[in-house]
Amino acid sequence: GAAGGGAAEPAWAGEPTVVATDRTDDVDRLVRNADHALATGRPAEAAALYDKALRLDPSAAAIQYGRGRALEAMGLRAEAAAAYQAALRLDPDHPGAVVGLAGLVAEEEPEVGLADLRRLRAGRPGDPWLAVRIGRLEAQRGQWEAAAAEFEMAATALPDHAAVAHNLAVARDRLGDVPAAIAGYEQVLSLPPATGVPLTLVRARLAALRGGTGGAAAGPAEAPGTAPVGAPTGAPATGQ
Repeated sequence: GAAGGGAAEPAWAGEPTVVATDRTDDVDRLVRNADHALATGRPAEAAALYDKALRLDPSAAAIQYGRGRALEAMGLRAEAAAAYQAALRLDPDHPGAVVGLAGLVAEEEPEVGLADLRRLRAGRPGDPWLAVRIGRLEAQRGQWEAAAAEFEMAATALPDHAAVAHNLAVARDRLGDVPAAIAGYEQVLSLPPATGVPLTLVRARLAALRGGTGGAAAGPAEAPGTAPVGAPTGAPATGQ
């Protein structure tokens, strides 16, 4: 309350500002921790942290988007789509959510989805995560030269992301460029782990290539480590 003989200050008078500041700090910390968990291969932990952040700030499109990325990395496609849609209801132009939702649709209908993603590129020509999604679709279609070009674009923008480096190494491997594939897999192993990159299989593939027994890279059914990995997870929740 006020000092002296003045009227006592209501108990709630200063609280909104203090609470808002504390809550903002809490949300920021949760989102930073969630981003880090997702980027280092712990999507379930990231999803739980994004959920906590959303309870404090349910109107944040960026947090809904981050939650969608985590769910997609966990293989929960329907839940991820719902999270991207929730982000778009809050911010209809959120670029990451637009690309994320389009990417999920594209994997169900590759030809239609690829055309949609290429249309999105017109407004986002340098987006590395859009390149990753297009590259994965090209790989799914067996168009490895086109896939390699997309992954190269992404790797130029994100040289320290293991999942991006892995996808480029896979494409070079499938194209029969053994020296480039070896260099690519070595780079993957030198970088911090990323969601979706099975390091044991990468090491086995690298050993086979070094020993001259690799042949063509195995397909997804035979060796998931030599197929492009899943959802892009390294971009911060504040947008792609």
